[in-house]
Amino acid sequence: MNEQRYSNLKLGERGAMISILAYIILSALKLSVGYISDSEALKADGLNNTTDILASLSVLIGLRLSQKPAMKIIFMATGNRKWSHRWSHLSSLSLLVSRF
Repeated sequence: MNEQRYSNLKLGERGAMISILAYIILSALKLSVGYISDSEALKADGLNNTTDILASLSVLIGLRLSQKPAMKIIFMATGNRKWSHRWSHLSSLSLLVSRF
């Protein structure tokens, strides 16, 4: 089970890396052709692809952080136990970045 999960995470990382590389190439081409031809539409689309790079980076960061072991946090006042990742607050940040 863990080997399958690890394999799926690595496959997701590879997909995110390919996506980032494709967006970098695509946005560079669109921005350069947009500036050469003075096309506002191509410039805007190139900038849109640049923001897609940020979204793909947040996915990659999330995939990498999900591979880290969970840390047990014990709340002494209530006795409740909660399992949490060390970087769980970054999931909210990556969600915020990917929404824009």
